[in-house]
Amino acid sequence: MRIFGLLILVFGLWACSKSSFPDAAQFTTGGFASLKADGTIDVDLADRTDGIYIDGNGQGFSYVLGLSGPNLVAFAAQGPWQPAVAPPTTGKIRFQTQYAVAAYANVAVIETGGVYNVQGIKKRQNGTLVLDADLLNGTVTGKDENLSVSATISGTDLKGAVSYLGMTGDLQGRISEDVVQGAFSGEMGADVFAGGFRGEAISE
Repeated sequence: MRIFGLLILVFGLWACSKSSFPDAAQFTTGGFASLKADGTIDVDLADRTDGIYIDGNGQGFSYVLGLSGPNLVAFAAQGPWQPAVAPPTTGKIRFQTQYAVAAYANVAVIETGGVYNVQGIKKRQNGTLVLDADLLNGTVTGKDENLSVSATISGTDLKGAVSYLGMTGDLQGRISEDVVQGAFSGEMGADVFAGGFRGEAISE
């Protein structure tokens, strides 16, 4: 498995399709958004924390956490990679993935002269997660002590849920018989998180 590091990909002439999100200056919730050419997520936030994990093949994900006015929000996006062929519909595939996630948990939003800033610990975490794809049942699942993933397969697309440190969120991803990627974001009360994973098939 090749090393999957923090690579900022300039997409050149690639044009990604826009996801829908509010046009207003202040978002009250996060979710999924589109990417800029430099791999950052195309939302206007203050005091932002970005993570860009997209390789030269367009595989991976990006995330951003920050402030929209006084609101803590988190967004995620997949890399532009599109599998050429869907995985088989029978059998099982095990993927070893690397993930990255960031969270604002138990932080305070402070206003000073009309400017909002986050005070407290902004948590970032990287790890390795084994994901098992049950192709007959159309599921992808895996967990470690911090992150849990549960998704369903539809062609080359993944859709499902994640749990991180007690917070829950939504997942979007893509899968082939060789590679899997996903991006996720979620919130619980005033706490928010976002991240993603990318990995390759391994022998069981």
